[in-house]
Amino acid sequence: MAYLGAWTALLLAGSCTSGVTAGQLRPPRPNLCRPGMQGPCILDAFIVVPEHKLLFCYIEKVGCKNFNELFRRLRSRYDPSQMEGHWAARNTPGVHHLTKADLEEMLVSEEWHKAVFWRRPLERFASAWTSKCRGGADEDGQQHCQHQFGEASPYPLPFEETISFLANHDLEEGFENDTRFDRHWVNQHHYCGGLEHTLRHYNTVEELTMDTAHAKVSKMLVQVGVHPQSIEGFDELFPSTEAVAVAEAWKSDAHHTDAGNLSFFYPQGEGWRRQIVTRHYRKDAEVFSESWQPGASLRRVGFENDEFRVRWPLVDFV
Repeated sequence: MAYLGAWTALLLAGSCTSGVTAGQLRPPRPNLCRPGMQGPCILDAFIVVPEHKLLFCYIEKVGCKNFNELFRRLRSRYDPSQMEGHWAARNTPGVHHLTKADLEEMLVSEEWHKAVFWRRPLERFASAWTSKCRGGADEDGQQHCQHQFGEASPYPLPFEETISFLANHDLEEGFENDTRFDRHWVNQHHYCGGLEHTLRHYNTVEELTMDTAHAKVSKMLVQVGVHPQSIEGFDELFPSTEAVAVAEAWKSDAHHTDAGNLSFFYPQGEGWRRQIVTRHYRKDAEVFSESWQPGASLRRVGFENDEFRVRWPLVDFV
């Protein structure tokens, strides 16, 4: 693995400096983890696939396990040891001996494909509670739930209590400050060194939903020269909605809990729930909806009231 890391560093050095003239200068390198950033840096959320020049930013509760598993299976054809041990942290920058400066170079390099998938804040917040605070889903649920909401908080923790915590936090520390948050509740735009400042360098920026995940992930893989079906178990990780049996089995897995629909979490007549969560994560809505759909209003892309109707069962992406 150390040899691969050294090779990757040499590859970066060569591709970032050769043949560049004054008229072909790339944008200045982004400054990852800028001073004053009101959130954790989370550079280890980058997944590096050097053989296909892919730099992927994963976000907790947006297919975290699925994407980590996908890319270790892909890389196992080059490094069989990928399939040994746990799925997590197999292709972080540290594994490939990449520095923060290396990542900044990769972000502006046209040779590297940068990709990130995001999720609507109301869904992601409810999903985090479903797997970590409801009880009976993830083995590490209590650990993450009490890390976020306090060691003295009860477990299972009622959903409305998590919203009250958010309201009190925002009054005391501000909406943007989630430095001490558990990663499952951190703003999505704080991931990978600050996506609000680097998203313009990404080639793939897509919303992850159950009904579009198969097609969107397939498209990303094709763009980096990988046939999706060549990866063992791809349809299990990101099933097509047309494959009913596979999709139903996927939803019944503990990591993909069918939590019903959003009206269960944000019922009519209790608008305060939706308002508090929307207000706290408003920057997420702005960064992702406006960056990828210029001029689109929050209402039109379905972040606010009129389009709050059930769109699809709330699948708990790991």
